[in-house]
Amino acid sequence: MKERIFADVTPHCDAEGCDGLVKPDIVFFGENLPPVFFLRLKEDFPQCDLLIIMGTSLAVQPFASLVNRVPPTTPRLLINMEKVGTDSDSLLSLMGIVSGLDFDSPTKYRDVFWEGTCDDGCREVARRLGWQKEFEVLIETENKKLLNDQAPQSDAPAVAQEAAKATEQSDETAETKADAGGNETEAVKEATGATEAAETKAAAGDNDAAVAKADPTAEAMAAECAKETGEVTLLSKV
Repeated sequence: MKERIFADVTPHCDAEGCDGLVKPDIVFFGENLPPVFFLRLKEDFPQCDLLIIMGTSLAVQPFASLVNRVPPTTPRLLINMEKVGTDSDSLLSLMGIVSGLDFDSPTKYRDVFWEGTCDDGCREVARRLGWQKEFEVLIETENKKLLNDQAPQSDAPAVAQEAAKATEQSDETAETKADAGGNETEAVKEATGATEAAETKAAAGDNDAAVAKADPTAEAMAAECAKETGEVTLLSKV
């Protein structure tokens, strides 16, 4: 999401089945405030013992009226480039109720204006409270986090992961081919053995057939010999 925002591309939801626009966790101008705003307004502001207002025009309601929600004895500090929030509500003024911030009237008693940037104002507050060292450490730590979050993400981990995945798939393919090759070799050996056995049997069969074909001839020759022998015997008798 961050990469899309920094690339000035309108982000859409990546969830399956959802292609809605992604909205930042802020309240746009003219948009209704969340219910938690009104809940905290009732619970938190009556307990506030110091109200610090920074970097605002105090011109948009209902936020602008929050300065009047703290107890009347609560100090209010405005850190800003100019004074704001000093205009009293006309209706409340007619009723004798003072609203808004009061920096210059003779009756002021709790409002203080510090002119400058928010950063410088916070540093000055921390210095006066004796928290300057801790504040500087906090700034340095948080700035490093921001820089790390905003730094472009390297493609090296993704590339390495893809390379490892490709290597693993290649190894699996090689193993599959080796297994297939081994099976083919065994099949060829078996087929060769079967062929040789068939040829051997065929050769044996031919020999048997040859012997079988030779046997009648031998019998005929024996019979011929026996006939001749008989004739010789007969002649000798004669």
